[in-house]
Amino acid sequence: MFVRSTQPLSRLMQRAAVALVASAAVASSASAANILRNSEFSDFTVSPWISGTGFSLLLSNLDHNNNTGSGSMRWSQIAGTNLGTSVFSECEPIGGSQAISAGGYFRTAGAAPSGAKVQIQVRYFSGVGCTSWISTQKSGFLTLGGSWGQAKTDQTTPSNAKSVQVQIDTQDTVLPADAYDIVADGIFLNAGAAGSPNPIFASNFNSGTLTDWIVVDR
Repeated sequence: MFVRSTQPLSRLMQRAAVALVASAAVASSASAANILRNSEFSDFTVSPWISGTGFSLLLSNLDHNNNTGSGSMRWSQIAGTNLGTSVFSECEPIGGSQAISAGGYFRTAGAAPSGAKVQIQVRYFSGVGCTSWISTQKSGFLTLGGSWGQAKTDQTTPSNAKSVQVQIDTQDTVLPADAYDIVADGIFLNAGAAGSPNPIFASNFNSGTLTDWIVVDR
């Protein structure tokens, strides 16, 4: 014996289409979850972000949404000291073979462009706690000016990835290295659950009845 629906195929196909749209909406919502902590710098600290050698991270009152109750992360470099620096997020767990999106908003702290550019790098590891590096994927460089611009990359995590870290790379386009003053805000690493299948149609029997289902002897 088996159970089947009494609905015509056309109605099943319509419901399947609706269910797939709903499922896609759920997946989209899940993928919009930012797994990074302190991405908007609205708690008056840059922690847990850390800097590379040669400079310190500070807070700025500039905000990419012009929110007076929030700010941004700021870092500077003295002229002639280095051509590039990096800022690192905390390490977060991640699943393999899932779609993610990473990015953020950047500008110079002053009104005049500094000659600097930034890019987002997403670093994948096969061990927890960001151990056993697998690969790094990049957004490409964004040249900075006196207004906010976005660097962003859409990726798929390696199948064996277990942890992830965001790295912001800065390079100076001026030789010898010029001084620059950069702010970052709204940094995100959006990721949803991996391996969640889309149902053909979603019933869940929320109506409290078995309407449209029958038992057939076979």
